[in-house]
Amino acid sequence: MLNVENAKQCIGHLDQSSFDTHDFIEQFKIDFEREYVDLLYAYITVSNGIYRAAHAHIGRFLSENQNQLNIRSTDRVISPNTKRGMSENQEWEKC
Repeated sequence: MLNVENAKQCIGHLDQSSFDTHDFIEQFKIDFEREYVDLLYAYITVSNGIYRAAHAHIGRFLSENQNQLNIRSTDRVISPNTKRGMSENQEWEKC
């Protein structure tokens, strides 16, 4: 599952100094495919959408662990999501 160490690895693989939660999710899918699938499966019974629930979990994790991850939240942005739509999410800056 998602933890501080694998989140740090994903953040380290993101080239830019700022990124949004969607960028992080895409990198997490690349670096930790099995863990990503496990996270999706953890929300299999959620009625409002598996992706939405799992990705909200990831966003909360980033927010709750900003200090340990050496990131800080900046603005809300709109960017492409996993389902190829556009949606609002949090932008982060590496410290």
